[in-house]
Amino acid sequence: MHHLAQEQYARANQIYERYFTETVHYANVIILLGYGGFFALWSAMAGKMPRGLFGTAGLLMGISLLIFLLFEIAKIAAGSWALTSAKKRGLDENEVLGYLSHSQEKVDRWWLWAFIPSLLCGLTAGGILLWAYWMAATHGPWG
Repeated sequence: MHHLAQEQYARANQIYERYFTETVHYANVIILLGYGGFFALWSAMAGKMPRGLFGTAGLLMGISLLIFLLFEIAKIAAGSWALTSAKKRGLDENEVLGYLSHSQEKVDRWWLWAFIPSLLCGLTAGGILLWAYWMAATHGPWG
């Protein structure tokens, strides 16, 4: 019975890990599509909105994207560093997983510090752009 419970736990853990990985991947794809959509509309609005608003929206969204990318790169770098370090130490599979988990936890501590500024910059930029788009659509381009 004990062996069966361990197998069920291992199977449930595999399902959870696969679900979590797929969810994170899907979320990142949606986020990157959102950035792409913003920059496509932003480019289309060139010359149709005041330069200051145009520049501010682009700068804020660029900052948001930069923060997002730096955080994602930090996660990749931390995982790579942990794997390299674990390999050099000759750790077994369970120790490697623990080492990777610990490394990921260190990076995850910074998640909120990356998420909030990225979100605020992105939402502000999106709000500026959508307001300018609405103004241009209902009142014509600024001159």
